[in-house]
Amino acid sequence: MILQVLRVVARCLLWLRYRIEVSGWEELRGVKNAVFLPNHPAEIDPVIVEVLLWRRFQPRPAVIEDFYHMPVLRHLLKAMRALPVPNMEMGRSTFKVRRIGHAVTAIVEGIRRGESFLMYPAGALQRSGLTHIGGASALHAIVEQEPDVPLVLVRTRGLWGSSFSWYFRNRRPDLLWCLAHGAGVLLGNLLVFTPRRRVHVEFQRAPADFPRRAARGELNAWLDAWYNAPGEEPPALVRYSRWNRRLPRATGIPPASAPDITQVPEAVRAAVCEEFARMRRGAPGDIRPEMALRKDLGLDSLEMAEVLVWLEVRFGVADASLVDLTTVGAVMQLAAGQLLHGPQPAAARVPAAWFATGLRPPVRIPRGSTIQECFLHTCDDMGAAPAAGDDNAGVRTYRELKTAALALARVFARLPGTNVGVMLPSSVAADVTVMALLLAGKTPVMINWTLGARNVRHVVQISAVSCILTSMRFADNVDTIPFEEIEHLLVFLEDVRRTQVTLGVKLWAWQASKRGAAALVRRLPRHNPDDTAVILFTSGSESVPKGVPLTHTNILSNIRAVLQDVELQAADALLAFLPPFHSFGLTATLLLPLLSGMRVAHYANPNEARRLAFGIGQWRATLIAGTPTFVKGICRAARPGQLDSLRLIVTGAERLPQDVIAVVKERAPQALVREGYGITECAPIVCLCRPHEEPEGVGRPLDGVELLIIDVETHAAVPPGVQGLILVRGPHVFPGYLGPAPPNPFMDAGGKRWYVTGDLGYLTPRGALVIAGRLKRFVKIGGEMVSLPAVEEALSQRWPSGDEAPVLAVVGREREGARPVIWLFTTLPVTIEEANDALRDAGFSALVRIDHVKRLEAIPLLGTGKVDYRALEIT
Repeated sequence: MILQVLRVVARCLLWLRYRIEVSGWEELRGVKNAVFLPNHPAEIDPVIVEVLLWRRFQPRPAVIEDFYHMPVLRHLLKAMRALPVPNMEMGRSTFKVRRIGHAVTAIVEGIRRGESFLMYPAGALQRSGLTHIGGASALHAIVEQEPDVPLVLVRTRGLWGSSFSWYFRNRRPDLLWCLAHGAGVLLGNLLVFTPRRRVHVEFQRAPADFPRRAARGELNAWLDAWYNAPGEEPPALVRYSRWNRRLPRATGIPPASAPDITQVPEAVRAAVCEEFARMRRGAPGDIRPEMALRKDLGLDSLEMAEVLVWLEVRFGVADASLVDLTTVGAVMQLAAGQLLHGPQPAAARVPAAWFATGLRPPVRIPRGSTIQECFLHTCDDMGAAPAAGDDNAGVRTYRELKTAALALARVFARLPGTNVGVMLPSSVAADVTVMALLLAGKTPVMINWTLGARNVRHVVQISAVSCILTSMRFADNVDTIPFEEIEHLLVFLEDVRRTQVTLGVKLWAWQASKRGAAALVRRLPRHNPDDTAVILFTSGSESVPKGVPLTHTNILSNIRAVLQDVELQAADALLAFLPPFHSFGLTATLLLPLLSGMRVAHYANPNEARRLAFGIGQWRATLIAGTPTFVKGICRAARPGQLDSLRLIVTGAERLPQDVIAVVKERAPQALVREGYGITECAPIVCLCRPHEEPEGVGRPLDGVELLIIDVETHAAVPPGVQGLILVRGPHVFPGYLGPAPPNPFMDAGGKRWYVTGDLGYLTPRGALVIAGRLKRFVKIGGEMVSLPAVEEALSQRWPSGDEAPVLAVVGREREGARPVIWLFTTLPVTIEEANDALRDAGFSALVRIDHVKRLEAIPLLGTGKVDYRALEIT
């Protein structure tokens, strides 16, 4: 009844602005459980079509999630039993594909129950006076499953050129702005005097020749021909005022000029044409540089995303996005690496308060025995000072983070179990979620979404997580998440905020945030310093991931030691991009800034070097931390001046090559580069080259950390300068692995208990540590321990890695009763003879030789940027 009343109200409002003419009503006699298929010239046409059809058919609309979740509007759409579908224009992921499949299944099941649906075959708003279905696949999937479903074609004309259309500003219109603007027009014309736009809506049942059993391309082409049968629709401009006869003017941005491909190598052009010919099942000669991917080649969002994957695998281009994919020529430029310094990414404006550091309290060593207690104390001390920011959340103060964390903590306290998974990138959302779980008495389990299905299954089982907190925005744009393993566990923060963070919860959190840290700690679930604070997992590069529970003491002692050795200033700002499932990402780029009072700006994808360089300039970051590969990519992609604010760059996880130091000196000459050494089990930082000291190896141990170097075979301590196995002890070291029968990573030496790192190295006379490689990445040949990293380094001198990705990796494989064999995996056309010649030239003995060479499209990497040696071992 309420919906019928709303229909009448909507019809009256539409009558004030539109003169709607309808033809083809007779076509609808006897139609039941039909699928209505309109074209989509403007954001207002769904309202018009639903108002016309609701009384008789009550079709359930398929609605883009952007609109479905709008305040107020979502209540109406839920009452209409609307079906939310992901916005494929804004990128794709495996999860979006799965949800599109779920939506198709829901429509098919609804049809079988006798329901009607309103869905748009194009899946997107028209960008011209012609409808273009392109490669959209949802309708084809429905008809494949229900070939006899009644289909009603709906053609709307007269809306192209309205403020609700793409024409008006040459971009997707803002629905809320359009509605507000329309209300202003009606009021300005005293309602009944508003100039009216003529709109024609035509209905027609799908004729007998509709290609129900044809391929997707043929079906879409038939629909294009039907919608566009009257010809291209010219823009219809209608004045906004009865008393002003001036017509509105379109304010769109003119289309970009054709890309210049004169500098693109012929081989790259040919490869791009061959790939698009394969996708379109055509001939490479038919592909021309000026062709638009959507309009001329008919690629949908799924296929456009395939192009991004192909660019990364074939040409190592990891920094492109859907907005870069406009024409064939643009793809050629991307493949040739010529758009790395193209248009800068769009970003939110950073408020002036972010840069106002003159009166900001100084960075301090955290006080408290648990992470959440330290966080609350820091929030009290910092108050309204900016704490964290990103392009989605904007800038949040410590006071705001405290309130948000308390609100979510009240909700998270109701989650089942103690261990709760967290699958989020570097972001303000990750900051708040981790803190909220700790405040709720839960243990965050940081899920590495790049591990693959088998390893993620192992992680879920061994950690016994009850659910995994993530973000729909994140899941919709990542292709490496094994949803088949964890989809049933996912809880989306967007849903939590909409449905569980009620007004009552917000008021409670606001009131609670007024209390000081000491008062709140007494009321919140209690944690002891030696309780598990967070659970991380090893990368799984050489075995299945091992669960690493880190205590509050482990993490806080690590943070405090770093702050004692690295002088941070009130004006410092960290750009964080390492994912929080990475131990350094969690401790150094999430917890350390939040607990010490240093500003942190987040960027979610560590592989987008151009956008990271832009972010450093945007946020005026003074510090970054990452692997040498990431740092090198950022410097290579940076424009002049973008890195001028940097003063310190900390690298780890892999050896720091001289070429990285050189490129930093070239692009950010004012920045110091310092190397460190860390292990997940050590929370993670063990050694660090102090900024005020001359770098030596990976630096001296942090305060409280003890190192012991022992002989690999006898386990006897060795003097400085002699290589051996590295042992570590101190308050940073974790208590032991998860699991019913976990491996023992400890050993006794000199009457003390030590963690066995599995790394080889030696101490210098000054006490600095020099890393030689992993013990597991050594093979014993003829009584000689051969370092595989050293073999890699020698080969890399002959065949250097590119800017973005390694070109070779070396793996040793033991054989029972026989000599181990050494494999070279490479993306280059290297022969065994050439590889062994390079080793001889580097001074290796005749015992060290490459036995096999295998060519790959790309060297597999983990989410941290390290080479995935385990993947190579089973290749």
